Amino acid sequence: MAVVINGNGAVTGLTALPDSAMASGSVINTSSTTKTDTASASVAQGAVSSALISLSYAAASSSNKLVIVANINLGSSSNANIFSTLLIGGSASAYRGDTSDSRQRVSNSSAEAAAANIASFTVVFELSSPSTSSTVYGIGASHAQDATETMYINRTHGNANANYVGRTASSLTIFEVAA
Repeated sequence: MAVVINGNGAVTGLTALPDSAMASGSVINTSSTTKTDTASASVAQGAVSSALISLSYAAASSSNKLVIVANINLGSSSNANIFSTLLIGGSASAYRGDTSDSRQRVSNSSAEAAAANIASFTVVFELSSPSTSSTVYGIGASHAQDATETMYINRTHGNANANYVGRTASSLTIFEVAA
């Protein structure tokens, strides 16, 4: 089929450019989820919860890159630090700190929390050689308390019904970038 640009600048005969026609570095696809409700998980010290927010995605090509951007809001029943970890396929990703003695390897850390606080985390990570099979990308939560604690997304532990307590939203977005 011929591609035609008519007199007013409209293109006809082309429904979409193939990914191969996109310049290197072009965003060729996006997928996003926003979580406005709440969820919780019981997490032992040193463990990471399953994903509290997640998104399934299959890359068009393993030569492309994925840019994963997340804004996550976590609360805890603990008064210790709160951590978030980027999970890929249910396992901790490479986006976390190096091994150092018995310290937890996490993507982000907050200062000491309190039952009335929410810690906000931002993740921006470029993944090379992504899977072309549907893979679950998500964020898990953990803490620094020497006990099992409850971790929350989008709410505080105290969860008071008052105008000085907020409910938040969290989001996870994947941008696929042409090789």
